[in-house]
Amino acid sequence: MLDKILSGSHGEYFISTIFLTAFLFLFALNNKTLGKDLFITKVGGRALGIYIVHVVFIDIFDLILSAVKMDHISDNLFLKLIETLLIISMSYLSYDLLQYFKRRLSKLIKSS
Repeated sequence: MLDKILSGSHGEYFISTIFLTAFLFLFALNNKTLGKDLFITKVGGRALGIYIVHVVFIDIFDLILSAVKMDHISDNLFLKLIETLLIISMSYLSYDLLQYFKRRLSKLIKSS
């Protein structure tokens, strides 16, 4: 126990994590233009929607693999990486499309 206290770590965390996190948080608050207009910022703003939508695509992908009796390929690391990229891309695009239709529907309702 004493060696953990002296090393400054507890489990997977270090005491410096507290200070680094606080520093990064304050740094981000003081730099309002940090990350403005970057693609990753746009993705971050849509993270909750992408997170909700991606489950559908995972299920569809698994159903397709089961239907063509290719469940075994899901153990391949390279194919798993391609699947991940594909699911992320499809989730992002479909969430963007849903937001587009939501805006259009809102305009139609307001104009009528």
